[in-house]
Amino acid sequence: MVSAYIETLSQSLAVASVKQHRAALSKAFYFLVVRQIVPSNPVAHVSGPKLVTTKGKTPVLDDDEFLDLLAAIPTDTLIGLRDRAFIYLLTYTWPRVSSAVDLRVRDYFPKGKRWYVDLAEKGGKFTTKLVHHRTQDALDAYLAVLAPEPDDRLFQSMDRRRQPTGRPLSRRNALHTWSSAAPSPPTSTRVACATTRSGPPASPTT
Repeated sequence: MVSAYIETLSQSLAVASVKQHRAALSKAFYFLVVRQIVPSNPVAHVSGPKLVTTKGKTPVLDDDEFLDLLAAIPTDTLIGLRDRAFIYLLTYTWPRVSSAVDLRVRDYFPKGKRWYVDLAEKGGKFTTKLVHHRTQDALDAYLAVLAPEPDDRLFQSMDRRRQPTGRPLSRRNALHTWSSAAPSPPTSTRVACATTRSGPPASPTT
């Protein structure tokens, strides 16, 4: 019966989805076995479809697409300056999105002639990373207009009047930092937050 169910799912769902269904069903029966409601787990001996992945699904922008994306973001608004600085930080520093949105102004600081950011990592650890000079230029332009206090959030959300709220940019809205500033997508590649973690362009000119 279980094998027939898995086979039926395979006709309408992707392999990864079928495997998720099987795993959930197996855990449910495992719970029933532990509680001695059923004698055995009928899913244990039913193998799901084999998932073969040869190429990652994270979209990658080429150099021209990345530059087009930046050029499409206006720099005459606070939102545009914020989005541009955020994208530069993700691209050249490679933080986790949750680390980037949790940054405070004091976490961006000079040390000698260079600037750095303190990023919160998993497990309560912190790491200090050097800021690329293009990221520094974008952050400085944004902060000059924002005029925040050291304890303020670095990347703040905006209210309906397009004024900073003092609250951090949510991770859910982080994906839209560029699309909200650019009326129409400047690239044909569907962008995700992890896109920038594939690496910066080889020779950016902006």
